[in-house]
Amino acid sequence: METTPAAAPPVYSADAIQQYDISITSISNQIVNKGAQISYENKWIKQVNTVIAEYNGKILKVQSNVNTLRRDVRDLLKKRRQVQNLKLQKQLEQRLTDATADLSTLNSAISSVNAKDQSFHDTQHKLQNTITDLNRALAALKGETKPAPAANPTSLAETLKRLKIKKE
Repeated sequence: METTPAAAPPVYSADAIQQYDISITSISNQIVNKGAQISYENKWIKQVNTVIAEYNGKILKVQSNVNTLRRDVRDLLKKRRQVQNLKLQKQLEQRLTDATADLSTLNSAISSVNAKDQSFHDTQHKLQNTITDLNRALAALKGETKPAPAANPTSLAETLKRLKIKKE
């Protein structure tokens, strides 16, 4: 058996090895820099997520407060409507009282006018009867005799007595 000679390891120059070492160091530094950058970016992401979580919490609190304020405004509007209605009710009650007083005054005035109207008609009727009686008495005194109305037959003496006239 024949043995083949083993291949001799390649011989590298010191400059080539030094170049490899420089490349390895450079790559290692880039790896460390990229790792630091990744760490920084992850830390920034965590900080941003924390800020976002805080803002989301604040947003929920503000939304809750807005809902509370809306309920408060609705309650205040309801109270305002109640007070306005109460004010209107009192104004209407006052107007009703005034209208009732005016109606009472008008009814009193109408009653007074009706009483005066009745009194006027009674006085008018009495005056017409007196005029009629005076005309008959005058006719009787002149010698003209007029018959007395059928509804109120009276003698000349009774008419004169009623009219308080003395016969001469």
